[in-house]
Amino acid sequence: MLRALGIKIEKPCYLYGDNLGVIQNASTPEGVLKKKHVALSFHFVREAVATKVIMPRKLGSPDNFADMLTKPLDKNTFMGHVGGILWMTATMP
Repeated sequence: MLRALGIKIEKPCYLYGDNLGVIQNASTPEGVLKKKHVALSFHFVREAVATKVIMPRKLGSPDNFADMLTKPLDKNTFMGHVGGILWMTATMP
């Protein structure tokens, strides 16, 4: 979208996710899509990866704030995420 608006993109944007299968499937051109309802989004992401507009990266549980809402975490990891979110919201204008 930024390129369509005339903004020069010098480096790829990192797209973080915790599903390694999705990351690998989007990164390899030989992968086969078996679900038709996500075909357009899938091919759009694949094209962006092929043109090096985005680069998918794996993000583990210790760094993924969404995990505190979707997975059972140990107390230290959970409190680290909560503290990180509270710190970010307190420092934002």
